[in-house]
Amino acid sequence: MNEKPLRIIAVITARGGSKGLPGKNIIDLAGKPLLAYTVEAALQSRYVETTVVSTDDEKIREVALAAGAEAPFLRPAELASDTAHSPDVVSHAVEYYEKRDGKDYDLTVMLQPTSPFRTGRHIDEAIEKFQAKEYEEAVALFEKAYDLQPEPNYLLPDPIETLKAAQALVKLGFTVLPYMNADPILAKHL
Repeated sequence: MNEKPLRIIAVITARGGSKGLPGKNIIDLAGKPLLAYTVEAALQSRYVETTVVSTDDEKIREVALAAGAEAPFLRPAELASDTAHSPDVVSHAVEYYEKRDGKDYDLTVMLQPTSPFRTGRHIDEAIEKFQAKEYEEAVALFEKAYDLQPEPNYLLPDPIETLKAAQALVKLGFTVLPYMNADPILAKHL
């Protein structure tokens, strides 16, 4: 008997108030907004059912919609501050969708727009490893998967912030998959 496929939502966190590089999530990279690469990767995944961008910024929302993601709300101010935590942002988006649609998701993939070299294949590989139970509870980090090293280092995910987000997800009862090629953080709902 085949197991029922997991219901998977990808939540892309794209805050508008970057202090280091204002507008970084929609900055042009090789002819398209940075955010568009992440939306395209999530949409290319064979497993992701819903791709949503959580943002507090109308311009980012417009770019997300144009790229094919859903963005039905602007994130509340308390989830858009410098002190807001990614797990709270992701939980807000998932809870919104579960309440709106009346159905639960089994797995959440958190993606950050600052990893434009991630592809749908990377996301699928991470999900497959998770489904094969190759990993149990862990924290997500990334390994440099390319030689491009922008200066200043704005386009690469901050490993300390990624680690903090993963640890917070584990404390909330999620399982987090370490994936060493990009930044998918997978959390299975309990």
